[in-house]
Amino acid sequence: MRLRNHLNIRRVPPHPACFASRPSQAGRGTKTSSQFPSFTWGSGGEGIFKWFLTHLRSVLLFFVILIAFAARPAAAAQTACGSAPAPRLVIGEQGRVLPGDPNNVRDQPSANGARIGALPGGSAFTVLEGPVCADGFNWWRVEGEGVTGWTVEGADGAYWIEPMPEELPPELELIRGTCPFTTDRIAFSAVRREVTASGTNLYGQLITLNRDGGDACLLTEMSGEPTFLNEMITQIVWSPDGTQIAFRMAANRYDQRIYLINADGTNLRPLTTVEDKYSHAVWSPDGEQIAFLRDDGVWVGFADGRGSHEIAHTGSEATALAWSPDGTRLAFAAESHIYLLSSNGGDPQLIAETTIYPITDIVWTPDSAMLEISAPGMGIYRIITTAATEQPVTITFNEQDNRMSPVWNSDGTWLAHWIALGSLSDAHVALALLSADGGTERTLVDSVQNELRTHFLRTYPPSWSPDGQFLVYAESEGVSIVDVNSGEITRIWDGVPNSAPQFQP
Repeated sequence: MRLRNHLNIRRVPPHPACFASRPSQAGRGTKTSSQFPSFTWGSGGEGIFKWFLTHLRSVLLFFVILIAFAARPAAAAQTACGSAPAPRLVIGEQGRVLPGDPNNVRDQPSANGARIGALPGGSAFTVLEGPVCADGFNWWRVEGEGVTGWTVEGADGAYWIEPMPEELPPELELIRGTCPFTTDRIAFSAVRREVTASGTNLYGQLITLNRDGGDACLLTEMSGEPTFLNEMITQIVWSPDGTQIAFRMAANRYDQRIYLINADGTNLRPLTTVEDKYSHAVWSPDGEQIAFLRDDGVWVGFADGRGSHEIAHTGSEATALAWSPDGTRLAFAAESHIYLLSSNGGDPQLIAETTIYPITDIVWTPDSAMLEISAPGMGIYRIITTAATEQPVTITFNEQDNRMSPVWNSDGTWLAHWIALGSLSDAHVALALLSADGGTERTLVDSVQNELRTHFLRTYPPSWSPDGQFLVYAESEGVSIVDVNSGEITRIWDGVPNSAPQFQP
């Protein structure tokens, strides 16, 4: 993740364009000549005529160069500014933030200035003033997304913002309306950015396609102003019978609801009618109910729209939720602790205290006997629930374990997961398989550029195909599947996914 504008630098005045006049090198008594061509007057203006004929090409070239420089809308003159890339923006013209991280906007050209907003990745702005060089960074005063202030052009030779391209990439061709393809599908989300002169409109897209990448359908497109970049439509979960999809839509800071939609794109409706912050929807094994997190509580709603109710109070914000395959229990994480809860509600039971945070993944084994938990790059840990219900266990962070995002195949023989390569900020991971007894681990994909997204820095977990032959996973610039037996990798979608892709059951 690029650290944009999070710089502890002091404010300094801009570097002026320096022009020094050079003293004459001619010695005393040395004859000097003018820089311009000379001519002598002839009678009747004949000398002037001959001079113009002789130097006509030079005169024309001089005026062409003069006109070209007068008409050129160049950026302000700027000397070298540390390791910052050369200024490319033009005052009075449009620019945009490169896709990915947002650029912070401050009230003055200094990292010590007050942060007054941010420009999302891909958003457009108008250049008002600049550049101002401050401690090796070029700052531009811009206007866009309802905010006016100073933002950084880039660092260490890399650009974060750029002049508006003459042509934007073409949009993905999608089947719109009712989707005729409803079996053997993969669901994921993306964000469509509509760049206009007045700003950027964002639309969350829910998309399904075949495992070969064909017949891509747009099930729904919803507009919003997400508080956090790369939210909009996330946390996609198929119903057990594969006929419906539950997902979270962050329209704004206060309206982050869970929605349901049929596999063909019909019957879109919210699970709850009250605007609030909801997350982590999980289906009951029979497909009749959906559990989710709201504030500091665990809630359950009916898929047929009969309403929802709180079944347990978590005491603090929960970060993960899972429904046992036998349908009897829910497990959730709150403040590095793991709790079990009857699916009918009641008091949560503490079964594990840990030193890892945030716990972003809780996964039941297919026989509902054990839990696998993980935090980004901090390891995968197993809890035997029968023993933990008698005496809570203590889990200590293992610095040697950099695995995360565990997902069991249907028969419980292999656990797919990511392995962090280097630091979490590098966002490079390997996709691997671990046997049920932990004795065998093999790598499927050596290195994947997989952004750590959302405010809990969660890596998008992979998803198993129903037959256990393939895994689908998100990359920073696409969606790919890998054959578990042969290791063959196929890119099935080019673009920036906004959620973990999910195989239809």
